[in-house]
Amino acid sequence: MSGISVQSARTILRRITINGVELQNLPEEKYVKNASSLRSLTKKTATPITALKTAITPSLSLKILFRRDKIVRIEILKEKERKILYEFIPYFLKEGDPLVDVKSLSFKGIKQKCLEVYLKLKKVTSFGITVTYGDLASLTNTNPRFVGYCMKINPFPVIVPCHRVVSKNGLGGFSYGLDIKRELLKHEGLFL
Repeated sequence: MSGISVQSARTILRRITINGVELQNLPEEKYVKNASSLRSLTKKTATPITALKTAITPSLSLKILFRRDKIVRIEILKEKERKILYEFIPYFLKEGDPLVDVKSLSFKGIKQKCLEVYLKLKKVTSFGITVTYGDLASLTNTNPRFVGYCMKINPFPVIVPCHRVVSKNGLGGFSYGLDIKRELLKHEGLFL
């Protein structure tokens, strides 16, 4: 989706439907374009945590929790969402990863070694590409069980794509259940 303008994205939004229902157009201020716009969205609220929902596939959505200008946690919801945030358009359209900068994530409380595993995972996988627990362990000088632990506690599913870490003989595990892992991988064109 490189080079697509916000105007083009709005045009695309008008064409996307979920089970025949057209996605709702959001006013421009509801699109999260970068950390500064996250800041402006979250400063307008009196609550310490702001939640936004976005569609990521026709049947799955994300609930994104912010504290000030940082994403503190993401939850996968097995429900349809009629809105889509600008950053998630490429993922929804099966054109690439969400356009979310790792700097907008709050890794507070995450062990440094897990953070290294997450960053390596983002570097070696992209939309439609998986890695095994063993290969990721070799790349990070850890072991497959530790990689599995890091994936289990990952607070940012889809952004830190733990669903792309698989075992050499199958899917492996997934905190949100194997049916959701399968659906995400199928959405990315993978049939494991």
